[in-house]
Amino acid sequence: MRKEIRHLVLAVAILASVAQAQIKETQTMREVEAAIDQKTFVVFDIDNTLIAPVQTLGSDQWFEAQLKVLGFEKTLAAWISVQKVTKVRAVEDFTPSMIHRLQELGVSVMALTARPTEIAEATRAQLKSVGIDLTKTSPFLSSLKIEWKDEVAVYQDGILF
Repeated sequence: MRKEIRHLVLAVAILASVAQAQIKETQTMREVEAAIDQKTFVVFDIDNTLIAPVQTLGSDQWFEAQLKVLGFEKTLAAWISVQKVTKVRAVEDFTPSMIHRLQELGVSVMALTARPTEIAEATRAQLKSVGIDLTKTSPFLSSLKIEWKDEVAVYQDGILF
């Protein structure tokens, strides 16, 4: 999963440099809204930024702990199984309404995640369960598949997996 994160971050960084963009990392969503205008392109991480499981099972912290015990393949398989059924909460309660406000202003909003496409449907359902719909001002209207060396990234419904 870490290798996938590095590749996706690299892709976003390349896009940002080509677009002469500025990347800003924040500690809270309240900082995001104040820094945005209609020319801003907002990219959110999903896990521990937009949503988190309501229990420890299936969280990023759980994943990291299980890696030491089970190894990557078994941990990933267990994590995927949990994600397909777990309930989630918004990490910060006001985030769904903030995203909705940004979309109403016409701000392009999407998410970037290391989650595998195998749980794309579950991911969209989890986001929907907390009131987040990333399709409204998605920068791309159709799905995209990006292949680079032995890696594949898929863009669907406002989310780059």
